Amino acid sequence: MFSSITSYAQVAREGNTFKVTTTQTTKSEGQQTRYTWEDKKGNKYPIYITKNGAVYINRKSAKTGKKYKQYLSKEIREQIQKELNFKKK
Repeated sequence: MFSSITSYAQVAREGNTFKVTTTQTTKSEGQQTRYTWEDKKGNKYPIYITKNGAVYINRKSAKTGKKYKQYLSKEIREQIQKELNFKKK
């Protein structure tokens, strides 16, 4: 089960890189894709996809230093699944 903390206000795409202005987080395991994510500070992260089709990036909290997964929006998930011909396992 996936849950969101916040939603995205704006998302832009440049080639295989997606850019966002806000974030959302949850947990899961996945495999790295050919796509990257660029945040509003210009940091780039590889995008991962889980066996259930969720897409996320791995981030590190500036406050605590702990690693966490930041899940990407439904629109990005659907676009990446379509481009990868993703079939749920």
